[in-house]
Amino acid sequence: MTNEKKTTAGQKTIIGKPQEPFFSAPDSYYKVIPLITKKHTYTIVGDFGDLSHDVDYAFTGFWVKHPKYGKQFQVVSYKRVIDVEPGKKAAVQFLRDVNVDDQFAKKIVDQLGEDALNKLVDDPELIEQCEPTAEQRDQLFGALRLGKTKDLLLQKLTKLGFNGNQSQEIFRQFGNQVNKVLEEDPYRLVREVSGVTFAMVDRMASQLGREADSTIRLDASLLEAVEELTRESGNTFASKTAVLNRAVRLLGSSQLREHLTARLGNKDNTLVDVVDDQLVFPAELNRAEQEIARDLCDLSKHEPLAVEGHELTTQINKYEKRNQISLDKEQKDAIKLAVTSPVSLITGGPGTGKTTIIKGIIESFLATTGAREADLVLAAPTGRAAKRMSEVTGLAAYTIHHCLGLTGREMPAQIKAAKTFDAQLVIVDEMSMVDTLLCRALVDAVNPGTRLVLVGDADQLPSVGPGQVFTDLLSAAVLPTAKLERIYRQDADSTIVTFAHQVNQGRLPQNWQHNRADRSVVLCAPNQVAEYVNQLINWAKGQGYSMSDIQVMAPMYKKVGGINEINAFVQSQQNPQSAGKASVVFGRENNRTYRVGDKVMQRVNNPDKGVFNGDIGIIKTIESKDIDPLARGKNAKITVAFDQHVVEYNAMEWKEQLTLAYCISIHKSQGSQFPVVIIALVNADSIMLKRNLFYTAVTRASCFLLMVGEQQAFETSVLSENPQRQTLMQERLLEVFQPGDAKKSPAPEIKQKEELASQTAPQSKTGHDEVQSTDYILTPELIANEEISPMIGMENITPESFKKKD
Repeated sequence: MTNEKKTTAGQKTIIGKPQEPFFSAPDSYYKVIPLITKKHTYTIVGDFGDLSHDVDYAFTGFWVKHPKYGKQFQVVSYKRVIDVEPGKKAAVQFLRDVNVDDQFAKKIVDQLGEDALNKLVDDPELIEQCEPTAEQRDQLFGALRLGKTKDLLLQKLTKLGFNGNQSQEIFRQFGNQVNKVLEEDPYRLVREVSGVTFAMVDRMASQLGREADSTIRLDASLLEAVEELTRESGNTFASKTAVLNRAVRLLGSSQLREHLTARLGNKDNTLVDVVDDQLVFPAELNRAEQEIARDLCDLSKHEPLAVEGHELTTQINKYEKRNQISLDKEQKDAIKLAVTSPVSLITGGPGTGKTTIIKGIIESFLATTGAREADLVLAAPTGRAAKRMSEVTGLAAYTIHHCLGLTGREMPAQIKAAKTFDAQLVIVDEMSMVDTLLCRALVDAVNPGTRLVLVGDADQLPSVGPGQVFTDLLSAAVLPTAKLERIYRQDADSTIVTFAHQVNQGRLPQNWQHNRADRSVVLCAPNQVAEYVNQLINWAKGQGYSMSDIQVMAPMYKKVGGINEINAFVQSQQNPQSAGKASVVFGRENNRTYRVGDKVMQRVNNPDKGVFNGDIGIIKTIESKDIDPLARGKNAKITVAFDQHVVEYNAMEWKEQLTLAYCISIHKSQGSQFPVVIIALVNADSIMLKRNLFYTAVTRASCFLLMVGEQQAFETSVLSENPQRQTLMQERLLEVFQPGDAKKSPAPEIKQKEELASQTAPQSKTGHDEVQSTDYILTPELIANEEISPMIGMENITPESFKKKD
């Protein structure tokens, strides 16, 4: 076998083993790869899928000369080379050697001949002549690493407008069925593949010749509309009017409004549900609310734990003595409630003893039931919250996703428990962070007879996803509940806990801006925030705290005095570039930098690497063969030390998964505690300045609370009532827990006008819509219902419009 062969039209073929790429484009399959042949090492360039480094491939193409990098081989096509001695016996033996079962190996060779292997490399679909089972097909393709079908599908997806990551994820989800999915219902990609948007698929569907008024497209647009609205509001449903207006906007034609209206409530539409003829739910959220209520009701019907009252009291007393603490009646009653009840709720603010109660529940339960520690499951929504739970109890605690066998990358319809809890007692902390879909999976995983204890602070920020499950469970008052109100955790000089409760009550103490032993305020203009934050970091470090102990947090990213500005400035001051310090430059304008020593945060769950959304670590190494810092950003490997372990990222991974964490969002801080917390608030954050946001930030601090920004911003946040999310969770709990007593509640009031403002939708590309003449007064309700765009009158306005004319 020679290393180079001539082919038609001046093309040549070279054979060799591809190595790790020099360069991989982030948004396509273009790669620059070293190729080792028997005599030379060449550089090949082109679009490649997954290539194995230990087998030969035949690459067909032509030689080119790059002005900077010299001679390269431009690949047009490639295939794996299987070098087997002639004869059926040798072919069968080869298949056996790569773990294809004997009977199937013989069948392949009998059907396709002694050259079966290379025929399959050229056309993997030939295997269908052998009528393989799915397992046999996967076994063969995996053993031979037949990548041609995958490469063709990936190239097709790229041509349809998907980037490399999206195409890989689509193929991972659907495999060789991609073409079938694209033909039957391409909008499944939106529902089942993370990172694929409705707009992407809609453009692709148009390219594939899909009808604009197909029911598949209409139903998909309605689901996308209501999911967008529930994500934005946190509600579990939206009004019909808002959904129709958003769907019309998505489709770009108000002529389709009647078709959309007909599809709402149609029995054939399984993607959205309409309740009481006016509330539109994503079907998954509707079912989730119903299933949570039903499952909690079923769990609560199990007999209370049979334990003598005096025995439980004795064990609680022993717990007090072992830990040298004194519990009051409120706390003891909470422990008894949780130990004996099938399902119970415990709620309280900072310093009220929730952590002490959790430890008491565990020790009392083990002592009175004879259960082992292995019979307990301790869980929390985030990795950091689970770590805190573990530190406090001395027992292993995990994320809810980990306990349920989920990755955190699931789409809404995929958030289902992959396993149940093999436990006698399950305790879940930070329940205010748990959204409706995750709660459905959590409750579903609890076996009958298992005790379930849900702990949280309902006054903190609600979940990122739709719903306010913990608040609704408390408000429905159908489950045994312990409300902890007395403050215990507070040293003589500590004011943080008291301050947090005052904030939660909607009031600031007089002279709140005056410094205290553990609390300071620096009032300044937005453009001074980053500089003062850095000064406070220096002060905290002077007190002996590390960057891991100090956490800055703010509501928004892009404002002056926001997260991005603070991160950039603090990085420049706390970890400046110096000789010998490895770094990478990246970003669209090469305006972002990571350096060894930077504090970074994991942005998404990555269970394969054991890191989860919100985990914070320090960059330990940055490695790249490139001298040019701009080139290093394309290929560098970064190693980050987290609390428990060290993780290595390739260039694609760290660009997507990491971000600077000197300053993080207050939402991201939930479930965490830091010795020193610095809160930055400015008036420009007004849309986010709510009491529960500020309260959540304040309760993250354990030793020092430092506040920076504009006085009005802090006062506004305290005075702003917490927005209440709209759900039917309470009604559904009452329906199943009190079916005889519960009266059907009227549908929640949704402020909307029944008029359909179709004239606000984009005009159809295929014709002109008749414009209805209606007078509108701009109100928040009309904007919320999508009846009037908040950008009305701004269609042709750009930043240039605001520049002064010379």
